[in-house]
Parts: sequence; C-alpha cells; structure tokens
Amino acid sequence: MLLVESPRLRRRLLRLAVVAIVCLVAVLVTILIPSTNGNQKSTFSNEPVQRVVSERQVPVTPARRAQVNKLFDAFVPAAVERHDPGAAYDLVTPTFRGGASRAAWRNGNLPVSFYQPRGHTFHGWTVDTSYRTSMSVQLYLQPRNPRVGPVDYSVDLRRLRGRWLIDSLYQRATYAPAVSAGRPKAPPKAAAPPATLFRQAKGGLMWILILAFFSLIVAVPLGFFTVQWLSARRGRRQLAAEWEPLPPLLRPESDSTTPERANEKEAGQRR
Repeated sequence: MLLVESPRLRRRLLRLAVVAIVCLVAVLVTILIPSTNGNQKSTFSNEPVQRVVSERQVPVTPARRAQVNKLFDAFVPAAVERHDPGAAYDLVTPTFRGGASRAAWRNGNLPVSFYQPRGHTFHGWTVDTSYRTSMSVQLYLQPRNPRVGPVDYSVDLRRLRGRWLIDSLYQRATYAPAVSAGRPKAPPKAAAPPATLFRQAKGGLMWILILAFFSLIVAVPLGFFTVQWLSARRGRRQLAAEWEPLPPLLRPESDSTTPERANEKEAGQRR
C-alpha cells in the first residue's frame, strides 16, 4: 500500500521537500562561509582626518653605542648578579619599576631573573630596532659556570632626560651548556599543535558539512522515489494475487440474427 495514495499529493510533498532542503543548504552556506565581498560598515565624521605618521628608524651612532655599553656594564652586575639592586633602581624607567620602591629593589624584589655571567663588560648585543628615543636590542650573556647554558635577553631601551634607561628586560632564549652536568636530561615536553592545524581542520569540517548537505538534494528525492516505487510494486503484486478471472460474457439470443433459429422456424411452418 502506498504511503500517500494520491499522486498529486506525492508530487507536492516532493517539491516541498526539495525546496526546504535547498533553503536549508543556502542558509548553512551563508553562515559557514565568511563574506569576502569587502563590504564593511562605514562611519563618517566631520572631525579632521587623523593622519598616522610612522616613525623612521635611525642608525646607531658610536656615541649611542658607547652609552648603551656603559648602561649594560652597570646594570648587569647590579641587577642580574644582584651585587647592588638598589643602584640598578636608577638605571630603569618608571614603567620597568612597576610602582616598586627602592627599598623593595634593595631587598631583591625586582623583576629581573638571577644569572651569573662571565666577564665584566657586556657589549655583545645586537640591534633589532633603533629610533630617536627608543631601541630594542638582544643582549647575549655567556655563563660563568660552564655547566650553565648561555642566555639571550630581549631588552627595550628608552631615552629620558638625556639618558638611556632600560624599559623592559626578559629572557628570550636559554641554550644548552657546553659541558654536560652528568645527569640524564628530562625528555622535552611535547609541543602544542599550532593554531594553523586547528584552522585547517575547521575549514575541512566546514567543506564536509557543505558537501553533505548538497548531497541531500540528490539523496532525498531519490529515496522518496525509491520508497514510492517499492510500495507501488508491492501493491501491484498484492492485487495480482487477489484478482480472480471473470466468466465470459454471454451474447443475447435473437431469432432474427441467429440462422439456426430461423431454419427451425421455417421447417415448422411447412409441416
């Protein structure tokens, strides 16, 4: 027996199903695929146009390099080696102090990691950026103890009131020591998966969903027709099994049209 007996109603239901699937796929594609038409909301104002002027870099002169060398020669022993943290308080900017007092620095409460470098002069630094009143450099320190590895510091410098001061300092990298300490090293920690893998997986999942919904446009009508065809075939088989042949129809007898009857009647009259 058919799911829907009326052929017209079946066609209407099929059309409604196809239209609903197409609308659903269009909505999902609009949501999942980002817009690339470049249309963005514009904001207009009567205020003067703000012009952004990028600062140009300047070369490091010998006088500037000598001042930075003198700064590192004083700061590394005082702050990094903790020989005189109170004296290092005057070699940094207020931003680097972070509101801490001189007494706190004198007691060793300063945002600088402890390290014992080799030598008394620390001129092994390279320039990342150099502007008129600011600089970013890398300071490379060799260890005093050969069982300790070298350290690479990232340092931001700022010129305030005619003096170069340290604005920030943190370890960029640490290296393996030249001499092994004689103990087995711990296995390195597994690195976290990069964010690009997550974006690629997300993009692949989006395309899989799009292809799946597009395949529904073909799968749903095909499945609907298959179910209807199987139901109609089953119904025809049931009707064929229940059908009984009807007896043959009898033709009406007429004296005027039947030759045998006419001959018998004529013979009777002669007698």
